[in-house]
Amino acid sequence: MKKINQRFATVSTGLALCFNAFNSHADEQLFGFVRGAETLPQGRSELYQFMTLRTGKAEGSYYGMDFETELEHGFTDKFQASVSLEQRY
Repeated sequence: MKKINQRFATVSTGLALCFNAFNSHADEQLFGFVRGAETLPQGRSELYQFMTLRTGKAEGSYYGMDFETELEHGFTDKFQASVSLEQRY
């Protein structure tokens, strides 16, 4: 288990350094996993990266990781579309 934690820490740090090179603006999802009704302005895009660690079990040990990368784009002021890539470990 220690090897997995070291590998995760290394990968997370590397990704953070890569994305830190870009100028970015952040906003928050006010309702967690619930989608809001607000659309993006025309021509604007947003990229979300979620990493969730699930732990705990009645007996033994359990670690689960959820990764989601989502790209949203506003085609008009009232229409947007998104594509998402989800992974479970």
